[in-house]
Amino acid sequence: MGLRKLATAAMLLPGLACGGEEAPSPGSSSGSWESPIVRLEPDFILGGAAPDFALPVLPADGSTRSPGDTVRLSDHLGHVIVLDFWNTGCKPCVAEHATLGEIAEAFRSRGVRFFGITDFDTPASLARFADLHGPFSYPNLSDRPQSAKRAYRILGWPTKVVIDSAGNVAWWRPGGPIERHVLTGVIEDVLADRRPDAPTSAAYPSS
Repeated sequence: MGLRKLATAAMLLPGLACGGEEAPSPGSSSGSWESPIVRLEPDFILGGAAPDFALPVLPADGSTRSPGDTVRLSDHLGHVIVLDFWNTGCKPCVAEHATLGEIAEAFRSRGVRFFGITDFDTPASLARFADLHGPFSYPNLSDRPQSAKRAYRILGWPTKVVIDSAGNVAWWRPGGPIERHVLTGVIEDVLADRRPDAPTSAAYPSS
């Protein structure tokens, strides 16, 4: 492959996750995630401790948030946690909005916590989104400095991260819109202290 083609491929790879298609599973024939240019899988994270964060809550009614309205991940240890890295301009994110809300509601009584994380949106943009696509079933957090995005190696939207009750990353997968049975199955596995059956974008550490 020539240098010009290599450079073009490197520029395109980070945006793949927002293309509206499920990310290929390991060993798939497409080879999209085995590129010698950019390796997308966060091998050092999957199966290990979830990076902590403290992020302000973005109200979805256009109002200014109250001081001190912050979510710290470590405060929710003991619960299964689902993080949805997304933004309102991402078409796959829009397509899965209702499904995620329904799943969050279904698992709320079982202690599962959902959080949306966006590095672009504002209270006003979330309010417009809610008017068009329906209300949110869980808090959205502002990651303007992109600290959580970097910690979780988020290279495109949407990306789902499921954290077990011990605070370890059990599942990490870019792409969307997510299928209901896939995410539901992952959550059920993690609640039962099982390794999720659904493919991720990285292999578990061998050690």
